[in-house]
Amino acid sequence: MFDVLIEILNFLESGVFDVKHYQDHWEKELQQVGVKSEDLQSFLEVLEKISRLQAFVQQAKPCGGFPLRIYTEKEAERLDAETRGLLLHFENIGLLPPELREVVIDQALKLEDIEINLPRLRLLILLVLFHQASLDVMLSHYETLAGLKNAVVH
Repeated sequence: MFDVLIEILNFLESGVFDVKHYQDHWEKELQQVGVKSEDLQSFLEVLEKISRLQAFVQQAKPCGGFPLRIYTEKEAERLDAETRGLLLHFENIGLLPPELREVVIDQALKLEDIEINLPRLRLLILLVLFHQASLDVMLSHYETLAGLKNAVVH
């Protein structure tokens, strides 16, 4: 399963991630690692949401890029230059908006007994992205079920 997650992250990182184009590939890969067929559609919706988030962040990025992130002493101790560089890279390619970068940093700091290296940080980023996209998909389903999709709230 870890190999498939890393493959997904690599596709997202490449910027050419198209869920619909690769749907058959992902269905096969996910079924091979034990994802139930009834969960496949939800999983693919999450991947599509992450892909759209990445495109949105790229379009919304200011001309000069995002503001500079200054790390506190504690953050710099936990996240070395290489891991901070990975965060910056994912932010620059539009995969990790500043708000989610902060979530990743907060979660990394909570892992006090675990060294944060590149593979662990990549996995943490992926988990945060999946959580955010899953939350958005879940809220979208809830809005539809509750009849709020086209409702105007005052």
